Amino acid sequence: MGIAHVPEGRRVFSQLSVMDNLKMGAFTRSDAKEKEETLEKKEENLLKRNEETTRQQNALKAKEGELDKKLDDEIERAQAAEEALRNDLNAEIERATAVFVSINSI
Repeated sequence: MGIAHVPEGRRVFSQLSVMDNLKMGAFTRSDAKEKEETLEKKEENLLKRNEETTRQQNALKAKEGELDKKLDDEIERAQAAEEALRNDLNAEIERATAVFVSINSI
């Protein structure tokens, strides 16, 4: 089975599956056995590619989950650090205010 270009602009056969498009392309072949064997091989290849795509998608989803967890952890750490800095700043302001009040009361 070869490759052909059909300038249909993705309109005429866009509703057909990949296998249906392959069958359309093999329609003119005269050797029915060869045509069937070739279509079976192509279908097997498509199934393998689909399985591989599914594996890759699952791997990407797992990695995305890991990255989301890391990001959540980093955000939590940053928020905790921000809260600690705020508390330190407020404590410094209170100390400075106490010093200012004591100096002014003299």
